[in-house]
Amino acid sequence: MIVYKIRTKDGLFSQGGTWLRFNKRGKVWKRRGDLTCHLNNLRTTEIEKYERLEAMVVEYELVERETGIQPLACYIAGVQNRKALKEQERERFRAERLQKERRQQYEELKKEFGER
Repeated sequence: MIVYKIRTKDGLFSQGGTWLRFNKRGKVWKRRGDLTCHLNNLRTTEIEKYERLEAMVVEYELVERETGIQPLACYIAGVQNRKALKEQERERFRAERLQKERRQQYEELKKEFGER
């Protein structure tokens, strides 16, 4: 599979979009037509910016290589486990926030009515 990126002479890659920005990773266009569409949608000033930066279209060949294998049931169990852990973390955060809010209300009421 061939993919495309736009690289400047400084080694930075285009992030795509209509306002040109660059970083170390950049955007990957999966089809040549998508890259062409990006270039067609740019204003003249943005095209000139690419030219000033001496940008080049770089083609990468992605090669599929099997790096691991596991039963589908184990994969699904892992996904469900990560979801459950994430939900537990959210719930803990909510409880802490609620306790903080209640503590703040308590302190305000204490100031208003005094302690008994």
